[in-house]
This record gives sequence, C-alpha cells and structure tokens, in this order.
Amino acid sequence: MTLVAPGISIILFSIAVLHAAWAFGALWPAKDEQALVDTVIGSPGLTKMPGRLLTLIAAAGIAAAGICAPWGAGLIELPLPDWMQATSVPILMLIFGLRGVSSYAAGSIWRRTEPFATLDRRYYAPLCLLLALGFGLIFLNMLEAATPPRDGFSAASSTSCASRLPDAVRSRRENLTGPSSPSLNHSTCQCRI
Repeated sequence: MTLVAPGISIILFSIAVLHAAWAFGALWPAKDEQALVDTVIGSPGLTKMPGRLLTLIAAAGIAAAGICAPWGAGLIELPLPDWMQATSVPILMLIFGLRGVSSYAAGSIWRRTEPFATLDRRYYAPLCLLLALGFGLIFLNMLEAATPPRDGFSAASSTSCASRLPDAVRSRRENLTGPSSPSLNHSTCQCRI
C-alpha cells in the first residue's frame, strides 16, 4: 500500500489543483470557455463553466478523497473518528467504480457532447476505474489487518500479526495493550481496528 495510496493521492491532488485553477478562470486544456465545457463537462446546451464556489467545492472534495487513501492505508493519521476511516475507503471505491462503469453502461442514457464523450470513454472513466481498484486494494488491506490469523496464535504469529498493522492502527493498539513483543498471546493480538 506504500505505493498505491500515494499514487492515488498524487492523481487526486493534481485533479483538485486543476479544478481550483478552473475556478479562477484557467482554460487549460481548452482555448476558450465553451471548448473547456465541451471537454470536461460535455452537457449539451451548457455554455459556461460552473461557478467559482461550486468548482472549489468539487476541488475540495477531490482533495479530501486524495487524503483518504493514505489515511485508509495507515500511512498518515488524522484526528477523526475510526468509523470515518473505516467507511471512507469503501465509499470512495464505490463512488469511483460507479462513475467509471456509468460511462460505459449508461452511454446511451446521458447524451454528451464531443470531445467529452470520447475523452470520457478513453481516459476519464478508465482513470475512475483505476482509482476504484486502488481504493479496493486499500480496503482489502484494511480488512486483512483487521482479521486475526487463522493458524495458531504462537508467539511468532502474534508478532507477525502486530507487524502487519498499519502504523496508525498499531499505535492505537499499543496504547490499549502495551508495545508489541514476541511474548504476545492470543488475547493481546486480536488485530482489530
């Protein structure tokens, strides 16, 4: 997860910065506002980009998703409740997965202008599916860390169980049970978040 989570963050922070730039009038990758609308939104009849506030809210949401990846992987800690960490990753996996699949499954339902329709099928939707896969891998890692080993609870398996936990989770666990050591027994190595 040490590569997946930062990779997701880099992608999402880049997209958030691009949205913030659009909020303040940047036109890249287009030459004028109508071309930008046709390239990144693709709604028939729309001639202007959404307002600054709405675009900044979108940028903030995308950046927040970028923070959730390393948080869910246990690479960073945030002063938020554990339930938020446990639910943010699967929710983002579903959001990006549905966004990616909808471009292919519902192509005939939503009429989109060009070049958005083509760019969506070639780049935007596959990127969303890749992000969903990344969040899915982080979620599976979270589930694995929360599941006790099925083989015996020898000192060796207890130590490996503790070492598999992300640092943030391990530090919370150690605050409750004391530091990890080879002498841990079944009762102190539940490996649960």
